Amino acid sequence: AGRGGAGHLATRRWFYLIPQSGEPQALVHAIERFPDDSQFQLARVVAWTWGRDAEPLRNAEPGVNERMRTARPAQLEAITAFEPLTAIPAVAAEAWIRTGLVHVTVSDHVAALKAFETARPLAATTSLKYLSHFLAGRSLEMLNRHDEAIVAYEAALAIEPSAESATVALASLQFLRGEHDASVALIDKTFAKTSTTTDPGRLTGYGFYLHWPEIKAAMRAELKE
Repeated sequence: AGRGGAGHLATRRWFYLIPQSGEPQALVHAIERFPDDSQFQLARVVAWTWGRDAEPLRNAEPGVNERMRTARPAQLEAITAFEPLTAIPAVAAEAWIRTGLVHVTVSDHVAALKAFETARPLAATTSLKYLSHFLAGRSLEMLNRHDEAIVAYEAALAIEPSAESATVALASLQFLRGEHDASVALIDKTFAKTSTTTDPGRLTGYGFYLHWPEIKAAMRAELKE
């Protein structure tokens, strides 16, 4: 876990501003014991967004998403909590990615795209590198910038070739553009074999389970020493 001056102090103050009721108590206790641990601080804000970070419903009746946004403005408070974490190298990339995801929930795809692009050069793990491209592609698609979205999905697949999330997203755009053969070939190529890697695009909603492959590898390395 990283350490870091003013950014940590700001985040520690925010810890006591976000209500703790209903939160994972093991995480709350961990932060109370290690208040300067940036990974725990990030995990807490991510956990706090659960139930507040649903994306707008597709094909919803007029007014439904507007009422949902009005009913849960508190989710935007997470952006303030993520801000000091973006200055801590150990968690900066994911803090930007999580910030972008909050923007997505209120359909601010311009802000979301900026956050994902900011995360990209800071990402140190395969999962975060993948997400910086894949999630940018999703926002580009929502902004009707389909050519750029295709480039983003292709970049994500260059990092994780067997990831279903970017495969389906890219194939769908190809199909809509009339590139039916390319779309079917991409789907067949990806689903014809059993993948041995996780798909980061499907794990973003599961908090730090996103990092389980790296955590598991690190624990196994410790056991060998």
